[in-house]
Amino acid sequence: MHQLRTLVAVIEHGSVTAAARQLALAPSTVSAHLTALEREFGIVLFERSHTGVMLTGTGRCLEPYARQTLQAASDFVNEAASRRARIAGRLSLACSVDEDSFGLAQIVARLGQAHPDIQLRLSRGESARIVEQIRHQEADLGIVYGEIDASDICAHHLGQAELTIALPASWLSAGADTLEIISRRPWIQTGEDCPFQMLSRCFYAAQKIDPPILMRVDDNRTRRQLVIGGMGISLLDRHEANHPAIVNLATEPLRCELSLVYQAHRQFQPIIQAARDLILQAV
Repeated sequence: MHQLRTLVAVIEHGSVTAAARQLALAPSTVSAHLTALEREFGIVLFERSHTGVMLTGTGRCLEPYARQTLQAASDFVNEAASRRARIAGRLSLACSVDEDSFGLAQIVARLGQAHPDIQLRLSRGESARIVEQIRHQEADLGIVYGEIDASDICAHHLGQAELTIALPASWLSAGADTLEIISRRPWIQTGEDCPFQMLSRCFYAAQKIDPPILMRVDDNRTRRQLVIGGMGISLLDRHEANHPAIVNLATEPLRCELSLVYQAHRQFQPIIQAARDLILQAV
């Protein structure tokens, strides 16, 4: 089954390296899977070149059988699990979204009530990092900012978060020109892969400003604390910006998509299905 899954991944991506990245395997392991299949049946599945791999006639003939076999195995697992009284196991959920924006506490409570035998582990992190954790099975599911478009990741829309330009309250005085402040005072940016970064750039372009950058900080809570401490301006979730030491710029909120993500090839695993369905029902 591992060899067939590898075969289909190489067909879909057109290269051993890309397939290895999706499957979280070494390229040498992917090559070994293909070689083992070819040797076992005395066939050639791919023509190899410096630009990648291409299916042979035999490979094209066998491709639908490989896909049917994998689907049948997945259907078997799904049906067998559905006949089991309880879903049990460990589930790791990583979240970059503010709890008040998404109601994470309610999700955890409902998951515990519906599936008491699931051992849940929660963690926080930056959105791009969580997607990589999903790819390497360091986390099972993730709730992240931004839309995710990747063939190896399943992503479901969960709604939108409202973001605001957050300034230290200590910077403002009576009659102060807010636009002048945000154009000249330092900003605390996110990492380059964070969707907040693109929203910040769009805001700069709309306001025709080019403010100085103080630093880049991936973690949302750390950026919030730096704004509270008077270090700089930052784009924050509206709920995280609710603090006496923070002033929100009086503009329309910037909106950012929220997504539920997990590995595509794990979508039929019962514990993934159970958590996914519960989360989607809650939004």
